[in-house]
Amino acid sequence: MIDDDLRELERRARASSDPADCLAAAEALRRAGRADDVLDVLRPAAAEPAVRAELAKMPAWTHQDGDAGATRWLDVPPIRSMPRLRWTHRARSMSAISGGLLAGPLGVAVPGHSGTILDPGTLLATVVLDPDTGEERSRLRGLPILIADGGVVRGSFPIRSLSSGDLLDGGELWSIGIGPPSLGHLTIGHVESRLIVSVTRATEGHVEIFDWPDPMQRPRRTARFEELSLPGDPVRRGLQDERPILPDPSCFAVVVGSELDGDRHGVLIDAASNEARWTFAGVPVAGDGDDLLILGRSGHRLRALDGATRWVASRQIGPATRILASDWVQIGGDERGRLILDRATGELRAAISGREATSLEAAARNVIYGYDEASRPASITAVTSDGELLWRFPLEDELVGELIALVPASGRIYGANRGRVVFCLEES
Repeated sequence: MIDDDLRELERRARASSDPADCLAAAEALRRAGRADDVLDVLRPAAAEPAVRAELAKMPAWTHQDGDAGATRWLDVPPIRSMPRLRWTHRARSMSAISGGLLAGPLGVAVPGHSGTILDPGTLLATVVLDPDTGEERSRLRGLPILIADGGVVRGSFPIRSLSSGDLLDGGELWSIGIGPPSLGHLTIGHVESRLIVSVTRATEGHVEIFDWPDPMQRPRRTARFEELSLPGDPVRRGLQDERPILPDPSCFAVVVGSELDGDRHGVLIDAASNEARWTFAGVPVAGDGDDLLILGRSGHRLRALDGATRWVASRQIGPATRILASDWVQIGGDERGRLILDRATGELRAAISGREATSLEAAARNVIYGYDEASRPASITAVTSDGELLWRFPLEDELVGELIALVPASGRIYGANRGRVVFCLEES
């Protein structure tokens, strides 16, 4: 297709919002090698079922730490130059219990309150915002835990059930119970047709496994367990209060028990048989379809899902957020900053000094966004995985206030602060 024809398809899609025009333009862009531009031509017809299905397949910040593997990384176009403020939304209230924002092409889910005091459980709510305008679409009971396709899954508190609501119209899709009420820690991992639900409190808890081929329908429970036997060890051990890491649909990693010397047992479990594949000393902190990143006493270790060790980074462990990207890894260095390692070899790629150290780091491809609270004014920064500072966006006027969430999206950043302001930055 010649450039003029493609430009005409793009213009028509944006002008008419006709789903046929939007889908045709999207397919033409993919064929032309411009997959990063597909989202812009689909957005105008997001409410149409065929377009909605396409948008639901696109990368999104679906879990508290980005995805089921807690990688805090998205394969989306980053903002490489100083962004501009697209919109702000001042929430009536925001809950501190949830892990923050969830965001994708179909909506932004914000933890909030319902405004009633008759039942403490109803105080917790999910506020769904339009990703393009910041306008409130709906307010659903329960805190946001997961975005899956066109739905947002919420959890009650105390923990006793999961519910899912439609991101576009707020309609309830399904609800399931997850055991007796608990004041513990609820985490969820979802990859393809596998859903893992973990409820833990100190050294007690349980894991439930669900088959979930269609996120718009109720998931089907296939297994539940509270303790595990490790290979060569007859003692059954209780689950520790650490979030499970779901690298791919075939397996998930949890932490159980405690050795006499204080090291905890990590276990990679086969999701089909519920049997341990292999164990390790330490805590799983991130994973994807190839590897599992483990934090132990001696530092970080990257292991393939078959158990083979790829590399060990025996360095001091600082407070930096860990990121597992396609070809690099961010880990803590020491009190002065953080380290960027080559994923294939574990060799040092860049060291980010304390002067540029930030928190809430999250990445889009090779650009790491972070919150610099120490600068005056406080700011959001963008640094490449090679350590180059791209830009610094000052948080002034209505954006003043401690940042509590920072979420990358395609050419955008969504954030929220303790002043109850949710905002969107985009490429200028």
